[in-house]
Amino acid sequence: IYGPAGMWCINVGHRREELAKVMYDQAMALSYNTPWYTMNAPSAELARRIADAAPGDLSHTFFTTGGSSAVETALRFMQFYNNVRGRPEKKLILSRGGAYHGSTYLSASLNGRPRDHDWMDGAGDLVIKLSSPDPFRRPKGMDVAAFTDFLVDQFRDTIARVGADRIGAFVGEPVQASGGVIVPPDGYLKRIREICRDNDILYVSDEVVTGFGRLG
Repeated sequence: IYGPAGMWCINVGHRREELAKVMYDQAMALSYNTPWYTMNAPSAELARRIADAAPGDLSHTFFTTGGSSAVETALRFMQFYNNVRGRPEKKLILSRGGAYHGSTYLSASLNGRPRDHDWMDGAGDLVIKLSSPDPFRRPKGMDVAAFTDFLVDQFRDTIARVGADRIGAFVGEPVQASGGVIVPPDGYLKRIREICRDNDILYVSDEVVTGFGRLG
């Protein structure tokens, strides 16, 4: 039994001949594609299929090589956007305790698991950590509804203290995976997203683990 397959990696199984054949055929047809302003047929077709399946106006896809680079790229887009808009000070990033967002320099700086930063430096001056949305470890005597309000109030108070004009993005996993498979309270993420929208803060949903049907 391959334990982590359903959530992290080989969720289609090992040694699938049809998948090996597809990879072989693709390698024979296109062994290299330059990343500089060009496109290829398989990625264009995949982008179309993603756009067809995605809700609303989510019709653009930027492909990366993995989860760390996906988070890093989203934050670089945020920085670029705010520079172009003449807001170079709007670069701070909100993250949470228990989070895991990658192993590259900036994405690793967002991590909030114990010991993640014990021996490594990071871009800590750009990151503000909030409480983990773990209802199991909520303060004693606080019910889940009150805990949700606490998390939302903390988020709102942090924006008020730091300034929405300085915060560029919030990055969060819908379910914190490496942090313990933490499912946040009902309604929490929706309320956080609404606050981000009201304050012109980019909401980055890190769905590297939870995306594409993995939550049901």
